[in-house]
Order: sequence, then C-alpha cells, then structure tokens
Amino acid sequence: MSEDRVPTAEYRAELTDLVELLQAVSPEPKFIWASMTQVHEKGVKGRLDAELNPKVVERNQMAAEIMERRNIPINDLYDTLSSKLHLVRGDRWHWESPAYVTMATKVSGSISESLTAEKGYD
Repeated sequence: MSEDRVPTAEYRAELTDLVELLQAVSPEPKFIWASMTQVHEKGVKGRLDAELNPKVVERNQMAAEIMERRNIPINDLYDTLSSKLHLVRGDRWHWESPAYVTMATKVSGSISESLTAEKGYD
C-alpha cells in the first residue's frame, strides 16, 4: 500500500465510486467487504509497521463507513488476525499458513451465512 498508488485523501472518494459502480452494474448480487490486514515490521514477528499500519487502520475505518451506509456486510480480517500477529511471515505483508486458514474460515463462514439467510434458513 503505497501513497503513490492511491493517496489517502482520494481513497474514500475512489472506494465510494467503485462500490457505486459495482452496485449499478450488478444490482442483485450480494457483496461482502473484507478489511485489509495488518502491515508488519519487516523481519520482526508481532510488531506492526509504525508508518504503514496506521494508514491501514484509517482506510479500514473509511471503508467500514462506506459499506455500512450501503448495508454491505464486512469481514473484519484486521480484527480477526489481531491476536495472531505471531503468524506473520516477516516480509511486512504476508502470513503463515494458519493465518490464511483463519481468514478462509472467516470468509467462507460469512458467505455461507449470507447464502443461508438469503434462502430463509435462519
């Protein structure tokens, strides 16, 4: 996540435009937003990157506000992995396999829950 790609000042507007576009061209599908996960300090397990991770937190908050206004459920992967920082791979961005299993379980569970609710099995 580099400031050169999408400056924080533009993130909210660009994400809002993207969500509006997706909903306009696909009004029937269900959307589930997944938050970004932590950025870690390179080579140090369990320590968050002091420069980039606050930007992740800020952007996750912006995204949550946008999704909530549009009634789009959120998979909070950031929170899901908050207690699993010992599973970082050490390259700032990636995780060890058990963390990906945790994320997959969270994502598949929310998809299953959404499909079950849609079919009226609640």
